[in-house]
Amino acid sequence: MTLCFHPLPDARQIRLFLDSAGYGVVYRELGWIECVLVRGEAERWVGRGDDHDAALLHALSQAFPSQAARTALMTALLVAQRGPETEAEPATDGPLPRCPAVSGDGAEQPANGARHGGGGPTAASPLTAADGDGGRPEDGVPAPADHRPPAAPPPPPLDAQTALVQVRELRERILADEPDVAVLAPGRQRLILLGWIAQARAHQEGLPEFGPVHCAVQEIAHLLGGLARTWWPGSVSALQLRAQPAQALALLRLTATQTPTSWKQVAGLAAQELHAVEERDEADGLDDRGWGDEALLDPPPEDPEGLLEDILTAMGPDCGIPQLRQVMQWARSIRWLRGSVQQVDQWAAALGLLRRWIQEYPDLACAARLLEPEYRPNRPWAEVFRREAANARRAQEAAEVLAAAPAADRPIGPDGLREWLYRALPYTDTHHDAVVAAMTPFAGQVLLMESAGLPSRRLRRRLLKLQEALRQETAPSTQAASLHHPIHMAHAGVGAAGSIRRDDSEGIRRRVRQLTRDKRALFVSNRSDPELRQRLVELFDLADLAWAGSEPRRVDGAVHAIAGGAYDIVFCATGFLEHKVSTKLIDACRATDVRFYRVNRGRPLTCLLAVARDCAVAPIHARQTDPDPVGAVGSVH
Repeated sequence: MTLCFHPLPDARQIRLFLDSAGYGVVYRELGWIECVLVRGEAERWVGRGDDHDAALLHALSQAFPSQAARTALMTALLVAQRGPETEAEPATDGPLPRCPAVSGDGAEQPANGARHGGGGPTAASPLTAADGDGGRPEDGVPAPADHRPPAAPPPPPLDAQTALVQVRELRERILADEPDVAVLAPGRQRLILLGWIAQARAHQEGLPEFGPVHCAVQEIAHLLGGLARTWWPGSVSALQLRAQPAQALALLRLTATQTPTSWKQVAGLAAQELHAVEERDEADGLDDRGWGDEALLDPPPEDPEGLLEDILTAMGPDCGIPQLRQVMQWARSIRWLRGSVQQVDQWAAALGLLRRWIQEYPDLACAARLLEPEYRPNRPWAEVFRREAANARRAQEAAEVLAAAPAADRPIGPDGLREWLYRALPYTDTHHDAVVAAMTPFAGQVLLMESAGLPSRRLRRRLLKLQEALRQETAPSTQAASLHHPIHMAHAGVGAAGSIRRDDSEGIRRRVRQLTRDKRALFVSNRSDPELRQRLVELFDLADLAWAGSEPRRVDGAVHAIAGGAYDIVFCATGFLEHKVSTKLIDACRATDVRFYRVNRGRPLTCLLAVARDCAVAPIHARQTDPDPVGAVGSVH
């Protein structure tokens, strides 16, 4: 609770009043200022603030809790500060005049109820004017019988009453327009909030001494502050208590040519800026609310209200610290629900909470892209969710298969091992490392298996890939290095069935370069390799290839860079990295539609085949003797 009045009397005048009313004032510093008003044992009022005056005003607002009491008190103090409109000038240390009341239409009245002029004599009290000798009420000296309180200020001029009506009408208009503004893009919300508060403060600016207008403006500021905290559209510094017109310049980037000096100027500039933003958005293909995915909202969810209710429940107080995958799921759902829910205030609140979480928790930064107004998925939202639902079901099935993996300390026959492995192979595109780990204790048996019994070429390739990974786990490092030599990879087995001849390789390179030329790429590995970096830049004709290590700090930096649109392609040497590292990078790439390629140990031919297969440049088949079969590479979106 604060004193909603402008201008405020100076602190000396307030102290004189408190002294005359028998209150003592005590201050204490605790990193901030604490003020205590004490009147014997009966009353104690505590206020806090950044300085002594602010703490005193806060304590005074506690002692006068109602708006009417505070308005009457401040009016009386201001009258005493300017000097009463009577023939006799009271002593400076004398008690204050009786506080005038405030009528319902904002006009002030004397405390005795008369609209104009003074009333009859009154008994002395803390809020009663003293006689000319400066006697205090606590001295027990009654006021002379002929004493009259000073005349109340005249009624406010007509323009002041009109301003008060206009401010109140503005508040009603804000409440009426709130549902429409709630669904706008955040940039437009900031400008509308700025325009509203500027219109309100323009009235206050023209009538700085009319308390009711000041109070009405403060109510609007409080209302708009609540909307800003709910929608979380970004900073609107004009909503701060002591904001100045010049602070609005940060939001007026398209139209303002000089710093505004009044709130009336800010209101006009905010309207011009909003119009300029709408024209820019229309030119950029955004809809009339400033979003870029309108054409992708159909078909809507089958039960939008139920989906929104589920999201709000999950995001409730018991949510704790949100996880990236869940926040991304909620963000996609909220985007899809736009325009199909009736409870737009709840929709806007959920969207605002997601924005707030992303701002507060750095680990959620890569989800910010999903909430940007310009973001468009590469397919309708309904199709996005169908694929996500299918992926979720598949992930659950994979988890069940992995949970049933043979135990390393229990013997298992060839048939039982083959049965489980054939169930697991379909999931090795996403859970390859987990299957390798499960099969490492049984590497000898797996390496003896024949791929001919598998029903499809895809599963045969995956078995070959698994066997190669197990060889690398069990073979000496020198042998593995020899098998991965680039010359061996590029030219071994020329002319054999299913191999890549040199002529085919050159053709693939030419066609892949058409897709990768001048792109920005990132390579993530556990080691630095300048020679490999240069070879990849030349192979793909890249504009730039950044290199990131596997340390958590560097991985987090890579995730932030991906979220910020720094890269078009990400290569991940999964053969050298922990599974959680690749998962983090995959989530970041999926959120921003960046191409992600698993390239095992990152050899040039492996990278080339990964891009070629993803782009369907050529039908490429792996051989059992290839050290990096095609099954070991691929993209994730």
